[in-house]
Amino acid sequence: MERIPLTTKVKVLELSNKYLQRKFNTLIRKYDTGEDSDILVKKYKKTWGGMRVAGAGVEAVNGVYSYTGCFNKVSIFSKRAMWNGHDEIFSIAYYADDQFWISVQKREKKCTIDFYRTQETNETEDTIDNAIWCVAGDGIEPAPTVVNVIEKGLNNTL
Repeated sequence: MERIPLTTKVKVLELSNKYLQRKFNTLIRKYDTGEDSDILVKKYKKTWGGMRVAGAGVEAVNGVYSYTGCFNKVSIFSKRAMWNGHDEIFSIAYYADDQFWISVQKREKKCTIDFYRTQETNETEDTIDNAIWCVAGDGIEPAPTVVNVIEKGLNNTL
């Protein structure tokens, strides 16, 4: 029996997640009062969008990052792209050093490759649009601009 390629499995998973996301969004909107007093609804609405990275010197960094979870109570956004001939998962995450980082987690080497970071801000992803990005580690000039897609009304371009 022939095995199903991993890329096919990933695509099927992505499509099924998008389908379930649309159904759940429809249900939430049906009962949405316009007020986000419920913390769970606020957190869920953040998953509707993503982050758009543009203008980075490392071309693989550019693109739309989708919500993938939380770390330190702040959202993590990720995307897949080819870099140095390998399929990698790039992430935007906020760490305890008061900075957002765009990086790749190399599981086989148990290390992180950093490309860009924000200057220290003490802020959350709610204000990522105002952040100033700079080159870090393997990044190349110019540093990117990062925009919260849902806040800018661009969620239909994901």
